[in-house]
Amino acid sequence: FGSVNRIYIEQAYTSNKNALITAINSLSNAGGSTALFDSIYLGVTHTAQESGQKAVVAFTDGGENDSDRYDTYTDPNALARLITDIRSTGVPVYTIGLGLSAGSQAERDLQQIATQTNGQYYLTPSSSELSTIYSRIAQIFTNTLIIAWPSFVYQSGDTIMITVTYSCNTGTYTSTINIVLP
Repeated sequence: FGSVNRIYIEQAYTSNKNALITAINSLSNAGGSTALFDSIYLGVTHTAQESGQKAVVAFTDGGENDSDRYDTYTDPNALARLITDIRSTGVPVYTIGLGLSAGSQAERDLQQIATQTNGQYYLTPSSSELSTIYSRIAQIFTNTLIIAWPSFVYQSGDTIMITVTYSCNTGTYTSTINIVLP
């Protein structure tokens, strides 16, 4: 949560849903300036330290105008530096612009952050659509399967066959794909 030259953590990472709800409900209306870039960076760096699948959701009703680390007034490359720093963590950022003007600088910044970090951008004119947007983001993670294996030596043009078998309550499913290496 960012506010007037201060960024603070309202609730540290926890699996306690009630603690999260309490923290959200205790927020007062913020006003004034928005340290958006610094807030996103703080969220990403904290999230990168967690285990499991990771993402940051950045929600704002205004554009960047008060960050210290990524000060857009003194550094014309602040957004590019932020994106580079985010990408180095591998944490995607999903951005939501509430009531922003389509095509505004704030919207363009949020779009760029999302697309360049493998997240998605959402624009909503009112808070009535937020629940739907959060559900869409949650669905992305519900339907995601991550497969990793150790690195290997290959030759350009080699074909690798990958077979994935998934077992669940409704049965066992197998899919095979062939990938031609560049």
